[in-house]
Amino acid sequence: HPLSGADLPCPKDARFECKKLGEEKLHDRRCEKWSVVRKDDPRHITVTRWIDKRLNMVVREEDGEGGVFEVTQIKEGRQAESLFSIPSEYQPVINADEFKQDMNPVQKQQL
Repeated sequence: HPLSGADLPCPKDARFECKKLGEEKLHDRRCEKWSVVRKDDPRHITVTRWIDKRLNMVVREEDGEGGVFEVTQIKEGRQAESLFSIPSEYQPVINADEFKQDMNPVQKQQL
């Protein structure tokens, strides 16, 4: 899945080596282009990422093995408040107390 925010240009992990390749426009958006290599991966596969600086997220990624992830038709704008409303017909399947009772001890510790 695409990275965003603090994990850009790559995960904050010493196993990753990142190199800025420059800036490019992708779908009329200004992006930084990065190569990312996981140093402990014996395959030495280079992932290439295009990071939209305005959105602060990866908008294209080529995984080095032929796989491509790309976000297209980006439209910035205000979202309708209805997207964040709980539908009136929504009913929880179980209540929180029942949910906690069904959890094993390790899951409860992670709450």
